[in-house]
Amino acid sequence: MTQLTAAQCAQTVGVSKRTIQNNIKIGKLSATRDDNGFYLVDSSELMRAYPDAQKRAKESEFLEQQLSLTLSADETPVKRGVVDGSIEKQSLEVENKGLKKQIELLTQQLSKSESREEKLLEIAGSTQKLLENSQRKRKKFLGVF
Repeated sequence: MTQLTAAQCAQTVGVSKRTIQNNIKIGKLSATRDDNGFYLVDSSELMRAYPDAQKRAKESEFLEQQLSLTLSADETPVKRGVVDGSIEKQSLEVENKGLKKQIELLTQQLSKSESREEKLLEIAGSTQKLLENSQRKRKKFLGVF
């Protein structure tokens, strides 16, 4: 199993190092100490305590893969025998392509999150209606029921 320091855990989860240390002290996260006295946390333990961190790590890994695909080896701006002005122009074109693909990916993520938000708002509205209906008082039948 992979052992992570408190700083690595904080970076993975997206919280401060101090938050990780506090969670270790209160028992939310179990850890051991190395020879220098630093906390070491198993990666599986981190995923147990922070289940959202695994999803976030997969999403960031996906984005990194997509960005690396945009700047693949066949698009390298440096070619032999090309003058300096055209190298600069090519590098700007490659950077421009990469940024356009990044914008496209971010736009897709935004549309997905907007659709999730709409679904959640619909669920919240229907839940509110259910709560309102369940809280209405029943009329008593002959004053008994």
